[in-house]
Amino acid sequence: MEDKLIKINLNEVKVVDLDNNELIVKDFAKVVANALFTSAPTIELSDKARSLHKGETVDVTTNELKFLIDLFKSKQVFYPFAQLPLLSYLQDKDGE
Repeated sequence: MEDKLIKINLNEVKVVDLDNNELIVKDFAKVVANALFTSAPTIELSDKARSLHKGETVDVTTNELKFLIDLFKSKQVFYPFAQLPLLSYLQDKDGE
């Protein structure tokens, strides 16, 4: 059975403050993509990290998405106010 492809774009992650105002997190996509790049277990995922770093949309397999969720559950790349929306975004993609 072929693995389903899921579109990911880190610029779609919405980070908000306590008043639900959207926050601009400087270099969010670049920092997250760098964390992925340094932890990627495959060349293909490293290449996808490069594309995410540029702000591009990438297709990930369900296995790659699960890897991303596990990675960002265990590796903090931002303060929780930005890390939690990242995990929520990825988990929502996992449920699609």
